[in-house]
Amino acid sequence: MNTLIVYASKNGTTEKCVERLASLLENTYVVNLEESLPNTLDFDTIIIGGSIHYGTLNKSVRTFLDHNLQILLTKKVGLFLCCGMAEDVEKHFEANFPKPLLKEAIDIEYFGGEMDLDTLSGLDKLVVKMVMLTNRNLKEHPPEIINANIDRMARNIEELA
Repeated sequence: MNTLIVYASKNGTTEKCVERLASLLENTYVVNLEESLPNTLDFDTIIIGGSIHYGTLNKSVRTFLDHNLQILLTKKVGLFLCCGMAEDVEKHFEANFPKPLLKEAIDIEYFGGEMDLDTLSGLDKLVVKMVMLTNRNLKEHPPEIINANIDRMARNIEELA
């Protein structure tokens, strides 16, 4: 089995998750879609993911999905998202991935998220500060990467692919 992981990361959280996932899988090739485009025909299994920013998946991931959908439907595909709002994750999957791909995916996982002020600027930084303040007032914990979900995807991909 040879596996391709494609992703895009705005502030680095998705990249951290992909690094962990890739370390758990054998024969894995990783491509940041912001830097290059892979040849999907060379792989049996393709894992696709990215971060949600104001409800939308990174544009380079959406473009990759649009241009490769017919090929992806012939492959074993895993899908993942990173986002800070766990309660909205199902809605984000439905809004950002093609329905046929969601239906055929061998695994779909939510990897959690982070709110790292050091990686943010401008409006993003202001919004995150407000969310963190609200979470503190509501005594909620800030979002975190969910390593158990990354590990589960690696196991599922190894078993199902």
